[in-house]
Amino acid sequence: MLAWLGKANTWAWIAGSLVFLAVGIAGLTGVLLRHELAPLQSTPLVLDNGAHLQVEALHGGWFSTQVTLRMEWPLGNQRQLVLRLANDIGHGPFPLDRLARFDLRPAALTDRLSLLELRESRRGQLPASFSSDLRLSYFGHLQAQVQADLPELPLGVWQLSASALQLQVDAASNALDLQLAANQLALLQGGAPLLRLSGVTQQVQLAGDTALALQGSVNELALWDQPVGQLGQQLSAQGVSLAAVAQALAGEPNAWASALPAESQVEGKLLSVVNADGSSALQLDKAPGAGPLKVQANLSRPMFMAAIERNSALQQQGQAIAQQQSQQLFAMVSQPLLQSGLFVVDEQGLSMALEIDAGGVRSTLPSRFVSQVP
Repeated sequence: MLAWLGKANTWAWIAGSLVFLAVGIAGLTGVLLRHELAPLQSTPLVLDNGAHLQVEALHGGWFSTQVTLRMEWPLGNQRQLVLRLANDIGHGPFPLDRLARFDLRPAALTDRLSLLELRESRRGQLPASFSSDLRLSYFGHLQAQVQADLPELPLGVWQLSASALQLQVDAASNALDLQLAANQLALLQGGAPLLRLSGVTQQVQLAGDTALALQGSVNELALWDQPVGQLGQQLSAQGVSLAAVAQALAGEPNAWASALPAESQVEGKLLSVVNADGSSALQLDKAPGAGPLKVQANLSRPMFMAAIERNSALQQQGQAIAQQQSQQLFAMVSQPLLQSGLFVVDEQGLSMALEIDAGGVRSTLPSRFVSQVP
């Protein structure tokens, strides 16, 4: 046996067999892929949102398949969004586009996607750009990179815009790593900005059902085109049951008992907002052991009222009117929170302190109900 393996022509035969096998798998991948996509050329797939997805063109060879997808999405009021995407799909186990980059890792398929057309029935062609690069392994490991610039993409009565959006996804059966960055994300209505996030970064990491890490920042949050402050997020959770947490938040009785085992640990801010007038945050903490999960939240009154008073429309009515309006809005926001019995209010703003364990949720603030905002 060793003598046979030592012959040069033996290794040539093995190498040739492996190449032949790889070429055969690539061809079979293409045949199966085109067989699955072909029915969509004549019969569109109707999605849950009412959109119709159709294969507009389908061409393929031994090592790759080219697909043009067309989606028609009804927006209401006789408006329609048309999206056309070009897909260049490389067949595994060694897609040629990856070999050209000296990437020798086996893959079931790769897909290089680019935007051909984005058109709204009334506005015409939208000057958007979108591209992605995807790799899927035979074991379900997905890696994808996305780049996009979307100017006022219509979404029902709203419009979404994204500038220099970059998204990276690394997902396996029991793990997820998602990283997002954008110069700006905005939600508009009738062309008027409702929400704007500038300088956005976000990372989400999941390991099975028991570990979660969140880290993100926004250089500037603006509401109705008025700057509010900077956003931050840094939270880690180990040893928890994320499925049970979701059940508990949905109101399922006794779910907290399995959501927060004794050895679980949670630490960090789920969200914080900071500006020159104050800070507001939602903090979660649980040390390993039998202790509860502690939840603390505050909404800064000076921060809230200053942000409202800076509104340009209110400023035109005078400072006194702006202050009056900010006080009324703070009272409007506070009242239902106070009536829940979980919040108290003082000159600094609203605050909440909870403890959560197998026994349920309880407040640790003084047991007093404030019916009016001072």
